[in-house]
Amino acid sequence: MSPEPGEPNFAQANLVFEARGIRGLDDLPRSAEATPLGKLKLIDPPVKKETLFAQLERMFTINTPVRRGVTPKFLKPITKSYLALTGRRQLSDYLIGEKDFECALHDAQASQPPEPEVLTDEVTWGQLMAYALRQPQLAIALGLIGKATIKFDDPKIFETGGWLYTGLHTSSDYSALAPTFTALYAARIPPLNEHRSIYAAVLFPVDGTEVGDDAFSEAERYDLGFARMVHGAQVQDRDDAISLAWDDEQIAEWLNRQTDPKAEAPMGTAGYRVDVRTEGGDWNSLVRIASPETLMLGPHDLGLYEGESVVEVMPAQISRARVGEFWMPSYFTTWRGSSLVLTDSNLTSLHKDSSLIKDPSAALLLNREKTFVAVDDKLVPLRYGRTYDFRVRLTDLTFGGPPATDHTPEIPQAITTINFQRHARPAQVNITHRPERDDKSLTVEKPRIGYPEAVFTGAANFLDLTTELHADILAKREREMSVPDPDVLSLEILVQVRALEGDVDIYLPLYTTSRIFEKDVNEVALPITLEFKFEDLATLDLLKAKQPNNGRLVIPTARDIRLTLVGLGKETPGYFASEDLRRGVPITVDLRAHARGEAALFAKIESPLRSFFFQPPPPDGSVASPAERLAAELNLAHSGLTFAGRPGHRTVFACSAALRHTLSPERSSITISSGADVIQRWINVLRFELARDWTWDGLAEEGITVERRVKRPGKDDLVELAGTIRLPHAVAPAAISELSNDPNPRKPVRQSTEILFFDAFDPKPKPNPPPQPNAPLKPLEFPAEITIEYKVASAYKGNVPPSQANNGEHPAAGYYPSGASAQIGFGWHRPFAIHSGERLFFY
Repeated sequence: MSPEPGEPNFAQANLVFEARGIRGLDDLPRSAEATPLGKLKLIDPPVKKETLFAQLERMFTINTPVRRGVTPKFLKPITKSYLALTGRRQLSDYLIGEKDFECALHDAQASQPPEPEVLTDEVTWGQLMAYALRQPQLAIALGLIGKATIKFDDPKIFETGGWLYTGLHTSSDYSALAPTFTALYAARIPPLNEHRSIYAAVLFPVDGTEVGDDAFSEAERYDLGFARMVHGAQVQDRDDAISLAWDDEQIAEWLNRQTDPKAEAPMGTAGYRVDVRTEGGDWNSLVRIASPETLMLGPHDLGLYEGESVVEVMPAQISRARVGEFWMPSYFTTWRGSSLVLTDSNLTSLHKDSSLIKDPSAALLLNREKTFVAVDDKLVPLRYGRTYDFRVRLTDLTFGGPPATDHTPEIPQAITTINFQRHARPAQVNITHRPERDDKSLTVEKPRIGYPEAVFTGAANFLDLTTELHADILAKREREMSVPDPDVLSLEILVQVRALEGDVDIYLPLYTTSRIFEKDVNEVALPITLEFKFEDLATLDLLKAKQPNNGRLVIPTARDIRLTLVGLGKETPGYFASEDLRRGVPITVDLRAHARGEAALFAKIESPLRSFFFQPPPPDGSVASPAERLAAELNLAHSGLTFAGRPGHRTVFACSAALRHTLSPERSSITISSGADVIQRWINVLRFELARDWTWDGLAEEGITVERRVKRPGKDDLVELAGTIRLPHAVAPAAISELSNDPNPRKPVRQSTEILFFDAFDPKPKPNPPPQPNAPLKPLEFPAEITIEYKVASAYKGNVPPSQANNGEHPAAGYYPSGASAQIGFGWHRPFAIHSGERLFFY
């Protein structure tokens, strides 16, 4: 690092500086017009400079810098909060829209190497000096930063403004070298007529040839050292936090100017200091730090440090495919209630907790946090429902800038105000006890909330969280560090019933109620125990839609019931970001209980049994087809040989094997195989009205059985199973066509189901089989009166006893129809007698 033969290198050089002032702002700073203001006496001279440089050389692997071939370009994604400040005016070319940023991210994903690159530990002297400048204590000891006080003999030297810079004193090493050896830059001093801080946002070359006009306006606009366009937003990337940015276009301009070889006015800003206050309160710095112990460079003592660090705007190359393209972050910093430059001290304390460290011999991370600690970073606590002001102070390369005690300049957008609301939705409530076979209760605890959101509520602190954490460790409960959510005050309970497949929704609402999380004498939230009252309800219109907010929950039996439990946050206006976010994440509990007793299964209807005998229709089509006449008599919709129920009503079909047929999957229609199947024999149709709502699911697997008894004079009764009726857990679209997507399970149309059972009976006597050789012929069977009876029986889930399932009026208690039967006399060609209370039809 020796500049010229015979001259000492930088580490050995004795550098002596002097201040120089230039009156007036009419021209660029010229050394010929400068007035020496005296030799500077450094407050902390670098007396161990050579030793420290040698130590750096031992500690780091230093290589030769490689010049990059592409001039970098720095871009900044546009944010909504910045657009709110700028309106519709045209923005800098360096500010890019969201779509372009998404394209860059896409390219970044596609251009990633298959394996992570192995980073080298080599650095250049330039990089090492940049690192050192970020630690003022080290930079001062290395002679990179010097602090001194200048006393002006003429107090009016800058009355009309001027320039101030430092150069090498004649007694300094290197002072005899050519002027081109040093690059001198001056700070613009505005006209001074009062005591105030001055900040040099732009540095002007001494004896420079040309400087852009923007540099002059920037130096003037930022001479107070405060950002002029501060903006922010509350983000929810990982948790609730406030993200901030400032002066997007100006910073993008400064960064791009730094890499322009033609630009001669480098930026004077190295970082930014963010202050916060509550409305009407005092400003508090979020970047103040201190070293708990003496700073050391190897064995060399650098002393203690206390002061302010900075937030830096660090562009990054996100896509290898876009060479030279660097992106600034959308927001420059994010506040989560702690320091902006160090890890939250609450979290670092967990690394010191021996009960949380599985391997005590492992080296702990967070080395930076061992060197520095935050100072007063939580003096202004971050709490939901409060409003905060933010401002940003600029910091130069020597870590100088306006102090936190300075008044904010009267610039419209120098302060941004953000209302911190809770965006974190309450988590699921915790179910600690679920109902078992003989237990009809459910125990619910408040949802948990972790760090830092628990602290943001103001009702919990970090000690509460660590206390719960250690209790979980002792109880061997594996869960994140958390406490019961203090913002959740009540529990909403939505009781739903499972609907049929094809209905307007999977579950239909029965009622909604709520319960309060009570507290004990120590203000600790108590769990809620929900007790159930299972009731046998034939139809859901018997259940009141409005239920009390106390007592047992009424649960209908013989149905699939779902409880949806939601923790509800407090209703303080402006606390939650929206009413929807006040509602927690739902959790469901499925319930089911068999009925203890069933009321009458069928409602009484007129003409439950209809019988039809169709003759072949004439070929001229003068008479409607048997299928058409059958549909008309039964009031059914039909298409060809397919029969279906009326729109807006649920109809379930069943059929015996005696009639060839096909049923639709949801049993809402029946298709007869051919027209020949409905002529020249009796078609008997049993019609029932199931006195249950659609959601009732109390039938056992065998469902409803239909038994046929055929009585012939002089013969034993022929008793056989005609068929079974199974209630499908589905409904046809035609049945819900008039519900208009109404999920109300109490709708009258949902309270019953029409059931039609088709049976066929051939009255003709069966022909005798061929006689055996030498056997006498059997006499032909003559026509006789035939009596047919149907018996309907139902089986229930849970083995409901028949004495409870049926009463004396229940049609399923005996043969159907009760007290009557179809008595039909058949000749060879036509019937001749009927004795029945039911209707018989001949066609």
